[in-house]
Amino acid sequence: MKTTDYPRVLIIGQTFNYTSGSGITKANLFMGWPVDRIAVATFEKVVENVICKNYYQIGYRELKRPWPFNYLQNKTESGPVDVKNLRAENDSTINEFANLNDRVRIRNNILFSTSYNFFLHFLGVYNKIFVSKISDEFLKWLNDFKPDIIYDQLSSLASIRFLSQLHRITKIPIAIHIMDDWMSTINKYGLFYFYWKRVVDYEFNQLINKASVLMSICQEMSDEYEIRYKKKFLPFHNPIELDQWTRNSKTNWDFHKPFKILYCGRIGRGTLSSVVSIAKAVDVLANEGYEVVFQIQSTSANDQFMSKIRRFKNTVIKTPLAYNELPEKLSNMDLLVLPMDFDAGSLRFIRLSMPTKTSEYMATGTPVLVYAPGCTALSKYASREKWGYIVNGKNLKLLVDAIKLLYSDESLRKKIGTRAKEMARINHDAERVREDFRNALSVVH
Repeated sequence: MKTTDYPRVLIIGQTFNYTSGSGITKANLFMGWPVDRIAVATFEKVVENVICKNYYQIGYRELKRPWPFNYLQNKTESGPVDVKNLRAENDSTINEFANLNDRVRIRNNILFSTSYNFFLHFLGVYNKIFVSKISDEFLKWLNDFKPDIIYDQLSSLASIRFLSQLHRITKIPIAIHIMDDWMSTINKYGLFYFYWKRVVDYEFNQLINKASVLMSICQEMSDEYEIRYKKKFLPFHNPIELDQWTRNSKTNWDFHKPFKILYCGRIGRGTLSSVVSIAKAVDVLANEGYEVVFQIQSTSANDQFMSKIRRFKNTVIKTPLAYNELPEKLSNMDLLVLPMDFDAGSLRFIRLSMPTKTSEYMATGTPVLVYAPGCTALSKYASREKWGYIVNGKNLKLLVDAIKLLYSDESLRKKIGTRAKEMARINHDAERVREDFRNALSVVH
């Protein structure tokens, strides 16, 4: 394929990384894109120089707050980023939190930021203060790159407004890719809740009406968004390199005690309660004489979570591995778990989400236990394609019984694992998904 077959894409927002779901998905979708035909304007620290070498740091010039709130603002420098000295993120494992010794300072900063933002939301002024503008320097950098299309994984009213403003100024076609149903939870409760809800709904609808390409994270989201917004959203989930993920995939479903259960991923909104429930179920099994251990590998195991998990004797926190080490690690486990929380608040956010690790879990052949409400896109996908064992109720006994069954029934583990590998090959092959993704973005090329 010729380089010119790829459109020149400007990505707005999160940069590529191998520590967050959206960063991983973005990296795997754009892997192999000609580096001279991709540029990223990011609000985050740039840590990658393999997929892209042309970065712009969105900083103080674009995000300057009004007085007196500017005194509390980080003064991040705006401008093009020199990527020559950046290490490749492909071999990175651990986020900044794991590399900093001063955890107390980090925790206090987070607590202050959370309280500060809550206060501003309650007063109804957050969206008046946290605004952005298109600086002259940013426009010069953009015009030098000459993008054919702008791609954005929107996640806030500020990001809606930034992209809307950019499209209005440049007239460049835009592609919007929705990772989570953040539209259902973005508006925080406060004195002007209903006012801001109307504003968000209106401005999002205005923007998608101008978009040339609309994408979702999974088919279930596409189906619901077609009803909700009367628009077609193309589903694009995290693709996997089949050679990399199936090289060490499971071919023998026997196990050597202890029976090893693994959760690998984010802990927090939408997952914390169910991860704790799994730890509790494992302790119940251990007390009944089962030799079982629950391993958790996460870059977001914060103090709140650690205080909850320490009381479980058969749960261990493992050091996060490099992304390229995960296929072998996951294949060596006896059971992988995909948990989602059951409370109404979490469901509003996660119901239409599809965890990034879903396709990765499937490719390893290790049986997957889906512990999630039946209304979630994750549970529906597992049920429809029969690639996982599902527990749809928030019930400790159901969870314990499910793990007992998977512990004792090798033929069931093999059946689930084999089916998961088959569906990963059919639905998540990176070569095919990337070609479909390129074609979708080439609609204006």
